[in-house]
Amino acid sequence: MLKQRQLKWWVIALLWVASFSMTTQATPILRYDITYKAHYLECAILMNDKTVFNTARLDSLFPQRVNYSHGITQYVDEGLNKIDVRVADAVYFLINEKAEEAYCSVTVTALEAAIKEDLPKKREVLHLNFTLKEIEDQEGNKKPIVVTEGSRLHGKPISEESILLLSSREKDIYADGSVIIKYSTYDYQTMLEQKADLSWVNRSTPIQDTPAIRELALAKYREISQAIEHEAWDELKELLEPGLSEMAALKFMSREAYFDELREQVFNGIVRDIKYLGWQADVFDPDSYKFAIYANGKLFEFYHLRNNEASPTSWTKGKTRMWFSPVFTLINGEVKVGAM
Repeated sequence: MLKQRQLKWWVIALLWVASFSMTTQATPILRYDITYKAHYLECAILMNDKTVFNTARLDSLFPQRVNYSHGITQYVDEGLNKIDVRVADAVYFLINEKAEEAYCSVTVTALEAAIKEDLPKKREVLHLNFTLKEIEDQEGNKKPIVVTEGSRLHGKPISEESILLLSSREKDIYADGSVIIKYSTYDYQTMLEQKADLSWVNRSTPIQDTPAIRELALAKYREISQAIEHEAWDELKELLEPGLSEMAALKFMSREAYFDELREQVFNGIVRDIKYLGWQADVFDPDSYKFAIYANGKLFEFYHLRNNEASPTSWTKGKTRMWFSPVFTLINGEVKVGAM
């Protein structure tokens, strides 16, 4: 009897130690969020070449007090990552009295916890700030330049030379040389960790741009569109994997809770507009879309040339478009949703 009791306590002790070991060695949590703010300065923001926001989608040349935030962990690569910001100085020429107020800013924050059970701590990783400044050229003519004063990395100032001007193009608005707007793209690269267990990072096969892979992607868009239109929610859940479960984990939500959120915020509105307001599914026109490949071939998508946030899973009424835009990855020869 004594030996049995001793054995019982040994088993309990071993189980307790194993439980403690599993808890303390749990995978750390690291989530990246991005916040973008814009006021009178048209801007577009790309993370590793993937557009995450473009004020042009707001149908306004002069966005006012735009302030959005969402996760970007699903687009972060281990190691070197780049953020491109494209700005236009139209406000200086067309409503000059607002030029001093104009800005576009991008802030990347990290939510981090040593183990899943801990309360995540928030810290700023990167802040890029773009404003307009008036200068005089050698002939005494006044003109605007974009400056990046106030930008910082981990709380420390970034020199303006570190934020590279990638390209610029000019547009003659009235075709008479009176108003020439410059569109400039700036690039900043920084090191980031990727601790999330994302399928596109760890299990996908890099693709090449071929007719076969394009057709597989278009077939996936069609399946997702039809599942939304038919309210086939269980089927849609499977079509959105593994991205659905992985995005839920990044939001500290269950798969079901995250899907319910998507259904309430996105899918129900699409279904309602189709049923009662006469919205029609878009017919895919290859001349209207670009096939884009990211992350060294591990992520890919089609996006509309007039709105690079819109995918072929879209519906229109008149000149207005609504869409749902998953990003794909190739796993075991099958196109899967890698990010949303």
